[in-house]
Amino acid sequence: MKKELLAKLRHKNEAYGGWEQGQVSWEKYRYTVQTHRDSVRKTETHLELNLASKIKSKRRASVSA
Repeated sequence: MKKELLAKLRHKNEAYGGWEQGQVSWEKYRYTVQTHRDSVRKTETHLELNLASKIKSKRRASVSA
């Protein structure tokens, strides 16, 4: 999952460079940024949820032991 996220961020940075040099239109750059931002949000939420569930399961194991 981390490699995919890094690849998307790299693509976002490349799109910014293209827009800055005039190779990519503003609309295409904006669409790329919005989609990548959305995927980053979803990934971060998923990772936080996994972390919270692991902490919760550890807490249960230590209480019952």
